[in-house]
Amino acid sequence: MQRIFLSVFLLMLPVLLLSQEKRKGKLNSQSKGRPAQTLEPSVNNDREKKDITEADTIATIDMYKIVTLERDTIMVDTSLTVRDEYRNNYLRKDNFGLLSFPNDGQTYNTLDYGLTKFNPFPEFGFRAKHFAYMEAEDINYYNVATPYTDLFYRSVQKQGQILDAFITVNTSENLNMFVAYKGIRSIGKYINSISSSGNFRIGGSYNTTGKRYFVKLHFTGQDISNQENGGIVSPELFESGEDPYTQRERLDVYFKDATSILKGNRFFVDHTFRLSKDNPNSLVFHHRFTYETKFFEYTQPTRSNRFGASYTTAINNKTRYNMMYNMVGAAYTNEDIGMLEFYVEDYNYNYFYRTIILNPDGSLGIPNAIDDRINTYGARYTYQKDKLKGTALVSNSITDQSLANIDISASYEIDEENSVTARYQNMNKLPNLNFRLYQSDYKAYNWNNNDLKNEKINSFEFEAKTKWVDASIQYT
Repeated sequence: MQRIFLSVFLLMLPVLLLSQEKRKGKLNSQSKGRPAQTLEPSVNNDREKKDITEADTIATIDMYKIVTLERDTIMVDTSLTVRDEYRNNYLRKDNFGLLSFPNDGQTYNTLDYGLTKFNPFPEFGFRAKHFAYMEAEDINYYNVATPYTDLFYRSVQKQGQILDAFITVNTSENLNMFVAYKGIRSIGKYINSISSSGNFRIGGSYNTTGKRYFVKLHFTGQDISNQENGGIVSPELFESGEDPYTQRERLDVYFKDATSILKGNRFFVDHTFRLSKDNPNSLVFHHRFTYETKFFEYTQPTRSNRFGASYTTAINNKTRYNMMYNMVGAAYTNEDIGMLEFYVEDYNYNYFYRTIILNPDGSLGIPNAIDDRINTYGARYTYQKDKLKGTALVSNSITDQSLANIDISASYEIDEENSVTARYQNMNKLPNLNFRLYQSDYKAYNWNNNDLKNEKINSFEFEAKTKWVDASIQYT
C-alpha cells in the first residue's frame, strides 16, 4: 500500500512544483509567514523593479512552520547546536534516559520512567518494539514558503546505513503535502543481530481561505524487524577480554535463526469546522478518525530447549490486531476565556490468532481472540494567551468497561530560553492486550487472563527549562 502512495506522490510532484507561481512584493502584517501576492505588470515597470529589493524575494525562517497535532506551532530551526548532536541517532530525538541495546535499530531499556506514556484504552502491547514506531501524535504537519527538505544519513555498526529523508511543499497557501521515509539496515557486532526497519509516512493539511475548515491527514506504513540471538552462550569468554573473543562476532549465541517483526499501517484524519464566518467567538465541530492494523510475529525455524517443550519443531508465533477509533466533539471558542470542548469517543478493536489451543480432554484451553467496543465521554478545556498555556481533560466510560482519565497541565514561557511546566494525571487504565491473551508454539508461553485488574496511575510532574540547565521531577 505504501508503495502505491509513494508512486502516486512522485508522479504528481513535478506537476505540483511547476504549478507554483513566482511571488514577489513586500510582506505586510497580514501576509507575514505566507508568500506575498504577485505584482501585476504596469507601464512604470522600471520604477517598480527598483522598489523591489533582493530581501523582498527571500523567504525568511519564520515562513517555515511545523504544526503538531495539538496545534502547537514551531518555527523550523536550522541552527547548529549541541541539541542536534543529541538527535544524531536511530530515534532522531534526544534519547537521554534510554539504555540502547548493542545494535542500532534494536530496542531500549527505559531508565527514566518519566518517558512512559499512558493511554486509558487497551493497546496492542509488545511495547519493546514500539520505541521507533511513529504514533499519530508523532506525525507533524507543515506550512512552508518554498519546498523544504530534511535529510539524515550515516553509517551504522559494522555494515549498513540509516537514512531519514523528508520533503514537504505548499502548492498554495492553503494546501501542504509531505512524504518521508526512514530506513535502517545494521548488521551489528554479534551473530544474528541484524536490524532492518522502515517508517514510511505521507500526508498533508488543508484549510479554507477564511480559516473555517481545517483538516490534517496521513498514512503510515511501518515495519520493525530484528534478528534475535538470545544472548551469549559463555559470558566468561566475553568478560575475559582476551583474543579472539575481543571480536564479538566470534562469540557463540543461543539462537542463530530467530527473527521478530512488528508491522503496522495507519490511516488518520483530524478535521474541524468553525460555524461562524467572521466572529472569532464561535462553535467549532471536531472529528478525529483512526484505522490501524498491526501484527507481531516471532519465527524460529530451529526450536530451543531454553523455552521448554513446544507443539511444533519450527516456531511461528503471530499476533494480529486491528483498531478503529472515532471522536466527535463540539467546542466553544472565545478569545478571552479559551476553548471548551465536549466529545464522545468510540474505540473498537479486534486482537486475534488463527489457532486455538485445546486441553488434553478436548475442551477449549486458550481462545483465539479478544474483541470489544468501548465508548467514553469527556470534556477538554484549553487556554492559551501570551506566555501562558493550560489544558484540562476529564473523560469516563459510558459502556461497562471501567476506565477514566484526568489530565491537567500548565506551562509558562518566561522568554525564548526559559519556561516552566507542571502536570497532574490520574488514570484508570485497562491492561494491554498481550497481557490478557497470548499464544505461542512454546507450551509454557500461553495464557488467557480474564481476571486482570485495571492499572491505576497517579502522576505529578514539574519541569523547568533554562538557558543553563533543564531540570525535572516526577512522582508516580
